[in-house]
Amino acid sequence: MIEGFKALDVKSEKTIKAYYKSGSKMPLVFMYGITDNAFCFSRVIEKFSDHEIIIYDARGHGLSDRASDYSIKSHVLDALAVLSEFKPEKPLVIGHSMGAVNLANLTASSDCSFGGIFLEDPPWLGFFPEKEGLEYIASWKETTFRRTKMSVVDVIAEGRIEHPGWTDEEYSEWAEAKIHVDPEVLSWLYDENVYADWRNIIGRINIPIAVLTGDNSRGAYITSDVSREIYELNSGAQIVNISAGHSIRRDGFDDYVKALEAFIQKINRK
Repeated sequence: MIEGFKALDVKSEKTIKAYYKSGSKMPLVFMYGITDNAFCFSRVIEKFSDHEIIIYDARGHGLSDRASDYSIKSHVLDALAVLSEFKPEKPLVIGHSMGAVNLANLTASSDCSFGGIFLEDPPWLGFFPEKEGLEYIASWKETTFRRTKMSVVDVIAEGRIEHPGWTDEEYSEWAEAKIHVDPEVLSWLYDENVYADWRNIIGRINIPIAVLTGDNSRGAYITSDVSREIYELNSGAQIVNISAGHSIRRDGFDDYVKALEAFIQKINRK
């Protein structure tokens, strides 16, 4: 656990392990990607250590309960339970990949009073994956199951091959998350609303929103066409492109931090 955090069990449909740290600046809430866990934002959190921070293990991840339902709706209910427990005042909520999709749905479908949302490469393809995509998801699930049976050292070794250039801390936290995840969480990827439903919700978001995109050639999802469509549907959306793959904060950490700092300043000026 990162120094200074208090752990708490939050009751939703399942028991969710959450972590809280007080701070003098704007509350930040973090929602991570599909096989990560609460502490996979540690490097970013250390940069913003003077902020109030809320992180949590989503259902099926880390120390939270496993479940039979990993839908967007179920994740939104868990996020609402965590927010209700801590009651942060107009937080900036930050989401990556699955966390970004769940966050956008949460923002559009609830009356949460957020200061803004910061979305790191949500998998908004604009269409449900075809045969090749479904085969990739099936292969990813097999890899996820295999890694739950491996040592941290061996998973780190695979991570260094898949994602060269990360810090030792990033590899360690990434590997720990892979070992303590329910492979069934990947059923979230079969929900067609993950990929196309954003068109129905992006225009309903009326608070400051930033969308970080990376390089498609390096594995980032959002294309330039989707970026343009996001802006057409919500002209208040700020689109920030960073030279990175899907894990933008890991591949392009300094630029990610600059973008987050600038977005916080923008919210504070409102």
